Amino acid sequence: MKLSKIPSSYKLYVIILIIAVGILLFTAAIVYKQTTGLQKSSELVSHSLEVQKEINNLFASYTLLVATQFDVLLKDDSKLRDNVFTYQNEGNESMARLKELTKDNIIQQNHLKEMDGLNAQLYNRVVSSTLDTTSKKDSVLKANVQYIITIDLLEDILQLKEDMMLEEESKLEQRKEDYSSRISLTPVASIASFLFSLLIFLFAFQKINSSRKRITNTQMFLEKILKSTNNVVVYYEPIHNQNGKIIDFNIAYSNDVIVDATGDTADEIIGRKMSDVYPVMLENGVSDIMIKSYETNSIQQIEKEYTEFFGTPQVFSSTASKLDEGVLLISAEKTAEVMAERKLKSLNKNLTIQNTILTDAERLAKIGSFQWDLISLESTISDNYYRILGYEPGELELNPENHRKLIHPDDVKLYDLNFKKAVENNTIEDTTYRVLTKNKKIKYLNTSGHIENNTVIGLVRDVTSELKAEQKLRDKNRDLKRSNEELESFNRVASHDLQEPLRKIQMFISRLSSAELDNLSVKGRGYIEKVNSSANRMQTLVKYLLSYSRINKTKDDFVKINLDDVLDKVKEDLEDRIKETGVHIAIDNMPTLKAVPFQMEQLFNNLLSNAIKYRNADVESKIIIDCKKVTSKQIGDDFVTKSKKYYRISIMDNGIGFNQENAKKIFELFQRLHQKHEYSGTGIGLAICKKIVENHNGHIVAESAPGEGSTFCIYLPA
Repeated sequence: MKLSKIPSSYKLYVIILIIAVGILLFTAAIVYKQTTGLQKSSELVSHSLEVQKEINNLFASYTLLVATQFDVLLKDDSKLRDNVFTYQNEGNESMARLKELTKDNIIQQNHLKEMDGLNAQLYNRVVSSTLDTTSKKDSVLKANVQYIITIDLLEDILQLKEDMMLEEESKLEQRKEDYSSRISLTPVASIASFLFSLLIFLFAFQKINSSRKRITNTQMFLEKILKSTNNVVVYYEPIHNQNGKIIDFNIAYSNDVIVDATGDTADEIIGRKMSDVYPVMLENGVSDIMIKSYETNSIQQIEKEYTEFFGTPQVFSSTASKLDEGVLLISAEKTAEVMAERKLKSLNKNLTIQNTILTDAERLAKIGSFQWDLISLESTISDNYYRILGYEPGELELNPENHRKLIHPDDVKLYDLNFKKAVENNTIEDTTYRVLTKNKKIKYLNTSGHIENNTVIGLVRDVTSELKAEQKLRDKNRDLKRSNEELESFNRVASHDLQEPLRKIQMFISRLSSAELDNLSVKGRGYIEKVNSSANRMQTLVKYLLSYSRINKTKDDFVKINLDDVLDKVKEDLEDRIKETGVHIAIDNMPTLKAVPFQMEQLFNNLLSNAIKYRNADVESKIIIDCKKVTSKQIGDDFVTKSKKYYRISIMDNGIGFNQENAKKIFELFQRLHQKHEYSGTGIGLAICKKIVENHNGHIVAESAPGEGSTFCIYLPA
């Protein structure tokens, strides 16, 4: 096995050791030659030098121990940990020799007792820190922090060493003076001892200086790492209350990345409390994981969102780990990644919702969709397409060939022809055909779509209900047409066949009344009057029935009219009755609107005639007609409005009135509230009014109370 090359530094240490040994031998030879009388003095001087040497050896072992600590933490080399115990043993041996050498010196014994306490602290700190396992990324920072803490303790030991050296140098000077008086060679021995001590001091100084440079370089290296990272690195020192509980943290260090994350520079926050600078961290759980990391000596992680720094959301992923007597918090900004993830989740959620909506829409609209690859015959069929065919989604493979088997036998030729045209023309025409569902029910399907890249993309709609509804509508239209034809026949009959006998009855009654009335008895005359009255009522009834049946809604009949003009004409037609009854009619400004002129005349004629007919004979009769514009929401009642604004035309009288419970009944055909011997009428007039108003997309209501008059409100689109 080839031996490794001995390091040059090791050779240098050997040479220095040889030189030191040579000087000691030279000094011992001179002292040995002294006379017996000088033996005691010589031994005392030698004793002092030996004490100084052991003091230097002890301090040298401490220095090497501290340097080894830094190397172990920095390099994480298990072999270097063995050197820690080596230097520890050497230090313990030097301490034991010093105690033996200074057992007759009370001052030095007191120094050594103090040294025992510092020695125990130093060994405990070095050994515990070198045995601690830390991730490599933290080794440089940990080495720096641990070394700084240890060097403080070493300085206390150095001060104690200086006190011991001063004590020994004091005794040495006394012994040197005694020795010089006895032998001329004493100064030479003293100089030799001094030079030897100086060499050891220089050697130790060189080692310390070398370690200092190494620490400085390490610090510079660490600073470069911290400046080059994009992560926020902050070192916190815990603040305890009287019970030892952590209540806050003091910011001991921060790298410059903090300014990009929070807007604060490192100089602005170092030395301040977390509660003063970042109180939100005490509230959002970050401080809790820091406390847990410190108390359990474990690594804790947390991800939090902040809006306090720049007013916009920022997401940081933080890792807390205990480092010596504090907590190191490393935070990486994850805003872009988190926002992208949230956006993706939102898109996925929206996509799921859209798919759900599409599925529900297909179900409600009885629509299905499909894609057929004409080359591979692979297919993608919507769930509702399966349901339309009576199958569960995915129950069978619906490719073009399998789908063809579901076509009604009578429609297979039509299906094949349309499919062939679709492939040739690259488009799918709207086609309706029948299919047999799983339960052998016949359904009508309408297919549309297109072909793209040899893929048929289409929609299928279940039109079975529509076709049945269309057939029903055709049947109803046919029935309605037949009813209209029958109504036209009735109109013809009412216009001619029914009125002709009435006219003859009235004519013969008129002749009989004029020629034979005097020859009839009183009872006979009564009969003639009743027949005449019945014939007149029958003629009026037929006339009103014709009017009711002829009210229709033809767009061409609607023209712009002024209701003031309409009411003037109605008053002119009712002039005799108005004068006869003495009714006073007051009319407010009426609007101009689109309407059928003769229907409006008939509407107001019927309403005014009713107001005159059912007047109160005990008071002066008044009829007030006014108009106001209202919104559709003000109408109320069970009326489906088709316009936003309406004219409310009110016809108010102070007549006999009626019970409000009959307000709807009076607008029905042949409904009368009084006996025919009390008030004449057919029971059709108000029904005609209602039909005219509805023919104009309007609404009519009545309000009344017995003895308090009536109000008819007409709502017509403005």
